[in-house]
Amino acid sequence: MVHKFDEKKMKKLDNPERRKIMPAKEILINLGLKEEDTFADIGCGIGYFSLPACKIVGETGQVYGIDISDVMLTECKKKIDELEIKNMKLLKSTEYSLGIKSKEISFAFMCNVLHEVEDKEKFIKEIKETLKEKGKLAIIDWQKKETKKGPPIEDRLEKEEVKKLLKNHGFVNIKIMDIEEEFYSLIGTIDFE
Repeated sequence: MVHKFDEKKMKKLDNPERRKIMPAKEILINLGLKEEDTFADIGCGIGYFSLPACKIVGETGQVYGIDISDVMLTECKKKIDELEIKNMKLLKSTEYSLGIKSKEISFAFMCNVLHEVEDKEKFIKEIKETLKEKGKLAIIDWQKKETKKGPPIEDRLEKEEVKKLLKNHGFVNIKIMDIEEEFYSLIGTIDFE
């Protein structure tokens, strides 16, 4: 059984330390999110990345905030209403069904989610089904080393392991970048040919 984030600790998802280490808007821009993209934040939580994504994709873009937790989706909905965001939809998912039409998404994203998934092959396959031709998948997760916080080291994934998983599902041009000392990101483009 893999480690799952405790939704009772959701206040940890947005705090000054996290904003310093992981500035959401800057990271999304660096990963290549742009105006008019259709963005899926898989495991959106309280909207830490989804809400800045709404500004980046603009009025002509669309953001889907997807989570399995009703508590997280409720919290995210409050923020959407407060900020009067019009280009974001929230979707309740199951672990292996995102609830998005096939070939709907140009940019799928997840942060600190993949290590929580039991069947990673099935999960990546589901995400791939939602992507348009040349769609991108960006993954941020914990470095596989001891840190003061985060999941147990045995639940963390080596970046090369994640790269291989993406390659096996048809992703190309996979780039790996470190984010501070605790996290890494990978981004790949789907090639259906």
